[in-house]
Amino acid sequence: MRLHILVVLASALCCNVAVAGLTEGLDALRKNDFATAVKELRPLAERGDAEAQYRVGLMYEFGKGYPQDKAQGIAWFRKAAAQNHAGALERMGAFAQSGRGGASDKDAAKAYYERAAALGDQDAKKALEKLRCPYAIKDKRGNLVTNLCF
Repeated sequence: MRLHILVVLASALCCNVAVAGLTEGLDALRKNDFATAVKELRPLAERGDAEAQYRVGLMYEFGKGYPQDKAQGIAWFRKAAAQNHAGALERMGAFAQSGRGGASDKDAAKAYYERAAALGDQDAKKALEKLRCPYAIKDKRGNLVTNLCF
């Protein structure tokens, strides 16, 4: 019985620390305190927290807290996407569509966007619409008139 209680207490402490680290890391990102964000998020990302993996990927992608490194960003997004993180799936779709990190693959991009959209990601929904309607018709002033869809 004592062992059971100790295991429950240890689990509770572990999870509270992880949540606190994530909250502190996200707060640090909002404040552009990238040193603190790295300190809080990286250990969580390495332990498999999908939100932390996604945020570390963004930091690498945009060179915030780490030197800009798209390949590292993709690696972290891939880990979060494997856990169905909507934002990471959307980023993987964008990378697949543009060919950053490899050859352009519209089918893979569509698959990533569809998974992210199913999870409610608005950027993925817009990207899917652009894939479906890729050509914009504009007037002389550059205002959108309509899109050609297939």
